[in-house]
Amino acid sequence: DNSSPQLEEKFLLIANEIESIQKAISSISSNSTQRHESNSTYFRAQVDEHAQIDHHHHHHEEDVQEIEHHHHHEEEEKGREEKDQNKKITLVKRMSTLRVQRALWLGIGIQILTQLSGINAAMYYGADICIDAGLPQETSIWLACGLTFAQLIGVKISLSTVDIKGRRFTLLRSLLCVIPCLLLLGIAFLLDSSLAVLPLIGYLIAFGSGLSG
Repeated sequence: DNSSPQLEEKFLLIANEIESIQKAISSISSNSTQRHESNSTYFRAQVDEHAQIDHHHHHHEEDVQEIEHHHHHEEEEKGREEKDQNKKITLVKRMSTLRVQRALWLGIGIQILTQLSGINAAMYYGADICIDAGLPQETSIWLACGLTFAQLIGVKISLSTVDIKGRRFTLLRSLLCVIPCLLLLGIAFLLDSSLAVLPLIGYLIAFGSGLSG
């Protein structure tokens, strides 16, 4: 009878100790869970913060690259404008030199002289000139084709001498032959139009030998 209460007290003590141990284990487990959740939350916050930093850094790099590209494009445009301006200045300087102006006015004068020599009238109205000279219409048309061939002969003469004698000699020779042919052509129409064919052929040969270019 005396041992039964002692056993009960021991059981109660053991049960209380087991309960306290379970509470301690539960408390430790709860603290560990809270600590783990806190660490997870902190780690996620750090990851999000680094991700935002990387995102802002990436956008910053893109902005810097865009600014550099825009600056490079502006420099290219500026360099291109300066280059075009330098070309214009160089062209103006070259055009202002005496040698270039002399060559320019000489070329313009030769073109004016070529048109004033009457080549267009001779080629377009060659058949009419032959008809006025008393030749039949059909013969005049065929002879107009021959007039073109006459100018081709003059061009052949020009090509054979221009590299040897030079352009100046070729041009002056052609001009000195064209002037008397035109005078003879005018005199032929005043005196006897039947003689106009020969001066016309001579004129076309003379024109092709230099003034035709």
